[in-house]
Amino acid sequence: MPSRRALLVGGFAGLAAVSTSLLRGFVGSPGVDGAEPELAPGEETTITVTAHNVGSLILSLPHSRERVRIDVNDASVSPSPTSQEDSYPPYWNWWRPRQTVEVVVPVSVAADAEPGTVRYGVTVWNRSDREAADSISEEFAITVRDT
Repeated sequence: MPSRRALLVGGFAGLAAVSTSLLRGFVGSPGVDGAEPELAPGEETTITVTAHNVGSLILSLPHSRERVRIDVNDASVSPSPTSQEDSYPPYWNWWRPRQTVEVVVPVSVAADAEPGTVRYGVTVWNRSDREAADSISEEFAITVRDT
């Protein structure tokens, strides 16, 4: 029959293994959905990005920023990130992965913008340590329609 000490040591080792697994993982694969608005020249709106299993997130801005402007400086991020990297656009990071993160960002279209489509991207990592994380990158359209 095992001694009480052996049972305690074995029990603590098992508990430590389970705790480490819980802290490290069972973080699911990241996912993301983004709004795809249609705007006329001169109009403004917001786009909402909803991400799942998030440790880090970044928006990639359209190349034609003179036509469509996404103002990440005025973004509303919920829950609030643990840290934000000094970059443009910023990386938002959460020390512990979040099940759901919502980002709401103002968008405006220049008054003289030609009709067409621009794309913005979102990359989500399921850990804030991006090198050791699973990621997903998706693109979404912003359409400038005729007036």
